[in-house]
Amino acid sequence: MIFLTRPTSPHKRQPVNHISNIIYIALFFALVLAVWIGFLFAPKPNVVNLPKTNGAYNLAEHDFENTVYRTNSYWESWPYALYTPADFAEGVTVPPIFLDDAPSMYLSHATYRLYITLPPDTRYGISLMSSEYAMRIYIDGKEFDSIGTPSDTKESTEHRTLERTYYFSPEKETTEIIVHTANFIHKSGSGAPILTIGTSTNITARNDAGLVVSFLIIGCLTASFLYHVGLFCLNRSQKINLIFAICSLFLALMNKKLILFFWPNYIFSVVLRIEYAIHFLTFVSLTLFLENLHPQLLHKTVTRSYYTLSALYLLTLLLDTLIFTKLIIYFEIASILMIGYVLIRLTVNLRKKRLQNYLSFAGVLVLGITGANDILYYKNIVIVPPIDGQFFMSPVAMIFFVFCYALAMSLNHAEQEYAILKAKEKEQQLASENATLDHMNILKEKLVTTISHEVRIPLAVLSSYAGLVAMEMRDKGEDVQTTADLDTIAFEAKRVASLIDNMNHLAFSSPQTTAHIPIDLSKIVLRTAHLYTPILARSDVTLVIHVPDNLPLVLGNPAELTQVLFNLLQNAKNHTPFGSVTVSVVADNDFVTTFITDTGSGISPNIFPNIFMRGITNSAGGSGVGLAVCNEIINSHNGTIQIESEFGKGTKVTVVFPVNKE
Repeated sequence: MIFLTRPTSPHKRQPVNHISNIIYIALFFALVLAVWIGFLFAPKPNVVNLPKTNGAYNLAEHDFENTVYRTNSYWESWPYALYTPADFAEGVTVPPIFLDDAPSMYLSHATYRLYITLPPDTRYGISLMSSEYAMRIYIDGKEFDSIGTPSDTKESTEHRTLERTYYFSPEKETTEIIVHTANFIHKSGSGAPILTIGTSTNITARNDAGLVVSFLIIGCLTASFLYHVGLFCLNRSQKINLIFAICSLFLALMNKKLILFFWPNYIFSVVLRIEYAIHFLTFVSLTLFLENLHPQLLHKTVTRSYYTLSALYLLTLLLDTLIFTKLIIYFEIASILMIGYVLIRLTVNLRKKRLQNYLSFAGVLVLGITGANDILYYKNIVIVPPIDGQFFMSPVAMIFFVFCYALAMSLNHAEQEYAILKAKEKEQQLASENATLDHMNILKEKLVTTISHEVRIPLAVLSSYAGLVAMEMRDKGEDVQTTADLDTIAFEAKRVASLIDNMNHLAFSSPQTTAHIPIDLSKIVLRTAHLYTPILARSDVTLVIHVPDNLPLVLGNPAELTQVLFNLLQNAKNHTPFGSVTVSVVADNDFVTTFITDTGSGISPNIFPNIFMRGITNSAGGSGVGLAVCNEIINSHNGTIQIESEFGKGTKVTVVFPVNKE
């Protein structure tokens, strides 16, 4: 029906506030009560119950302006006989008797007569419910209506029950009303009618008010049925919504006026079985709903026994109507005991101090009290009389029950939503932590891979120059070249240390944190090429260098740019088993461009589109890190790198840096 805790956004959702919920529920019930009072106390005539008399009422001095009168009398009664006005005119020799309501309910058929003295010159209406299951009415000797066909045998009686209103103008000072009743299919026999009489205007207003209340009840229950069916369709895992929808539908169908309105010419024996089936299934569905709403509330043995008993009573509907109408009292006793058991369990459940439990208790208490009252009323034991126009009090209590449990379910939904939200927040937090750990693992792996790749090149230089120095010292002793080579070893050793210090920067892809200074790119190119010459020479690869003087300065980090050139030369060497590698530099006013061209094997077309991704390599045993690091460093210098390659014929790498004009 309503949701009491409504999130504005996932980040602003607040926990369920029980105090505020109590306030809003109180306001909601106040609003519902105001609406009901408005309908129940809408302008309509007053209903006055007349005292019992011996078959006659004198209403000539009564006020009919805004009042209708309900008879509750001893009618003149002729049990087990059906006398017409013609029979009475000829003279009925059997004297009438006066039967109270209780014993008269066990007559299979009977004739009733009542005299009413009314104010003249007014049109009147008589509203009469044929609760006797077959009825014929005569007013002033004229047959006004026959509901079904009352007769003195079961075979010749057509049973039916309807509420009808008959309008007439008195032709005599005293109006004679004769009623035939018959009932051969219900364990409660034909009884003395109870009629309501008033002016035609007031009777119509009273009937209209009763219809409004009836269809208000039916409308509320039908709306609840449709709403919860819709909820179930949207979330079929919540079967409790479907069970509650079925409860609402059965509660709506318990109102007899719904059948009388849509199916006036029904088959009584069929409708009677449907009515009893709805009666059984309503209590069963309510029990099933409570069992699902409060999973630990009811003991399984008790509920299963009740369901079994209900199923057995449903099977009795296949028997004769007189049999199952007699057995209904035992089912009603079992249902009252079940209601008492549920109330006891709900009372114990109140210790948990959950608002849903209080609502459940209130709904079952009101429905249980009114249901027990209606059962007693059906047995002519009046404790609280029904609302005018209604057969029983329980339909009104059903509305209260539905509202209570709709609110309880809404509270459950709100708490479930909040719990789901908290679980999602924890899940998101856990996912974020896992993502951070995954990112750290990736960074660690990236760092280790980068270190192993980047340190390998200067170590190769160190190894090559150490071997060269050892050879020179053996052949010709110490000279200037030997000293220069030792300086190169020292320089590369320092560069290894510098690389290790800066490797964290390379792994985290944050080159912008490294200081950039204006540098002459030609010096870095010449020095790097010079350092790499002996390494290439050992592989029978010729290094060709074309670097002009007076190149414009670029802004960058010397160590990083050296690393870029080392990586590119290393890649050229790895893919050039013989031939040449050419390093050339050109410049204009805006850019300094470096070309590294080899005559090697080129790059496979399969990996060329992803050549700058980590882990992508063109050679066996390669790490796939070198070009990725080059790309990161060049991008951090606002430069670009482009590779052109023809598989089997060589590769050309173009690196462009903007000129520093500051």
